[in-house]
Amino acid sequence: MMKKHNLLTLKQVWLLPLMLLGLTAFDAQSDTGKVTTTVSQFLITDGNYGNCMAKLDVSPRSELPQCGNHWVSFSCDGTYQSKDIAYRMLDTTQMAAVLDKEVTIHLDDSRRHNSFCLATRVDFIP
Repeated sequence: MMKKHNLLTLKQVWLLPLMLLGLTAFDAQSDTGKVTTTVSQFLITDGNYGNCMAKLDVSPRSELPQCGNHWVSFSCDGTYQSKDIAYRMLDTTQMAAVLDKEVTIHLDDSRRHNSFCLATRVDFIP
């Protein structure tokens, strides 16, 4: 009796790279960017927008078209980063607004609350 071997045919070998390419082609595209701006307003809420947001004078949409216009979320509800870090970023932007100073806010358009991008880092510019 002859033993059967499970060998790939030439057609199967040819299709393998195409299948792998197809898997990567459907991954969600995300981008990051940053804006340097002053901050003009704040929103603290329960249940929407990640619970806290800041309105920037330079729109995040100028860097990342997927972001909502002017507002960014810090995700104070803990969805995308720790609540502690989110509130510290909110505090930093509030301090900058009171002192009329600029902040550089780093953004991620793959993590959004109600279409508004997540602020992943806040740099205070004295």
